Amino acid sequence: FADPAANRIYRFGNDGKVVLFKDNSSGATALRVGPDGRLYCSQPGRKRIVSYGPAGDEKVVAQNVDANDLALTAKGEIHFIDTAYKHVGYVDSKGQKRIVYEGGEIPLPTALSLSPDQAMLIVADGQTRFSWSFQIAPDGSLVNGEPFFRLEMPESSWMSGAQGVTVDSDGLVYSTSAVGIQIFEQNGRCTRILNKPESGVISSLAFAGTDLNWIFVTEGGNLFRRPVKTKGVTAREPVKPPKPLL
Repeated sequence: FADPAANRIYRFGNDGKVVLFKDNSSGATALRVGPDGRLYCSQPGRKRIVSYGPAGDEKVVAQNVDANDLALTAKGEIHFIDTAYKHVGYVDSKGQKRIVYEGGEIPLPTALSLSPDQAMLIVADGQTRFSWSFQIAPDGSLVNGEPFFRLEMPESSWMSGAQGVTVDSDGLVYSTSAVGIQIFEQNGRCTRILNKPESGVISSLAFAGTDLNWIFVTEGGNLFRRPVKTKGVTAREPVKPPKPLL
């Protein structure tokens, strides 16, 4: 997990200890583990995406990129979101980048995640009540986008507060929000909401642990975790989820 203000990345181990992984990380954020086992992240201040090896060696992946979140495929491709310009970018396995969505229908795109089989891209909207779903074409382009996952909204605000999104191996979608972690079935319906650990804003979430059966969230400068009866997925091994329920 990252501390952009301190320019550091930390690692929480299975032994419950936190150790410094990378110092002078140039404000790194949006951490994702790639199919090659390297840790990918965005460096907004330097407008680039980089990756780190197990020993902390740094490699530049893409430059002139403003990336607020990343999604990595098993083929070494990256989709990234630029919240300020409201578009989704794409970096192919050779490092060539282009914009694949700039429609403007999403008022505040904040986060994204691949479906377990990496056939779809989910884009969270921090403003409205819908997260979007796109099909991914063979060349990485996004097609057939639609507002699909319907979030429950807070009574006192018109902002959904979605800032992080991920999926599990069953195809369920987990999104942070102003009212907690909302869980969606593949048909787009919210079926349950996990309470926030504190009264603040959950800024990100991810599955982790040896069996990917812990869900971690960051909130208010703290890292929280809880065990769950499901498993996350990795970029290296796409998973075919069960057929959606009606």
